[in-house]
Amino acid sequence: MSLLSPKVCPVFIALALLYMAPASAAELSALLRIDTEIYYDSNIVMGSIEEKEAEAMRFSPLLNLRAKGTTWETNLNTMLRFTKLSEDQFDSDDQFVDTRLKKFGEKQAW
Repeated sequence: MSLLSPKVCPVFIALALLYMAPASAAELSALLRIDTEIYYDSNIVMGSIEEKEAEAMRFSPLLNLRAKGTTWETNLNTMLRFTKLSEDQFDSDDQFVDTRLKKFGEKQAW
């Protein structure tokens, strides 16, 4: 597996974002969640002539990394969603990556 593959790259992005945070007092947090779902679809191809039914199982590990300083905040959300259906041609493994960086200015009193 290459270091730049879609399944390994989000980990390196997360580490780079946390490393680049300014060297000041920071609040760091990590949240790992795993979602599972089993479902039935009576018309997987959404066709009116040929309807195919399928049972499916979805497994989705999610990772949220957050770092917050006095003047900045950064988040990295990653999710790998694996879907296995009884019709193999519709199997999927999707990757989602969302990054956010907020910079706070000076607070002014009125």
